[in-house]
Amino acid sequence: MRENCMENVFNNYERQDFQNKEMIIVLNNDKMNLDKWLKETTKHENVKVFKLDEKITLGECLNFGVSKSKYDFIAKFDDDDYYGPKYLSDSIKAFEFTDADVIGKSASFVYFKKSKTLAIRSSRNENKYVKHMDGCTFIIKRSVFDKIKFADIPRAIDVQFSKDCIRNGLKIYSTNKYHHVYIRHGYPNKHTWKISDK
Repeated sequence: MRENCMENVFNNYERQDFQNKEMIIVLNNDKMNLDKWLKETTKHENVKVFKLDEKITLGECLNFGVSKSKYDFIAKFDDDDYYGPKYLSDSIKAFEFTDADVIGKSASFVYFKKSKTLAIRSSRNENKYVKHMDGCTFIIKRSVFDKIKFADIPRAIDVQFSKDCIRNGLKIYSTNKYHHVYIRHGYPNKHTWKISDK
């Protein structure tokens, strides 16, 4: 979680038309101002903020967040992406017509801020079972965490989690590309997923 993304984080949460929701925010940068985030939570319903030492890996932070959640589905949001109003409600419907354990998007819109270009990535990976998908779109049944956890690693969590799901016989389903935009800021060191802006 990055300090300069606070407004986007709360906007994405409030924008969702899915009713029974909560947001668990895990700050893992020692320089971040916890009080500032806690103050913002008072303006919103069902939001909790925790701060963990920055030495703790992303995987551990995600597992901590899961342990603090209460609902049957856990959705991982990235702090700088755009999630449309129907992102959660549309995605969760896929659990009704599939036997998937994890839902998300392998096909996606990508917006390159520097060049102001909107692109589509992996368009053939819509509405089908896949072996990997973007971590920023994971929606996971709580029961999955009885079998596996997020790996105790600093990055490429989505890759390892997808592998662990497949290895444990869990199914991953990629929905359509709509309701989410992966935002590329033009600063390679700011992203864990490395892709050229060209």
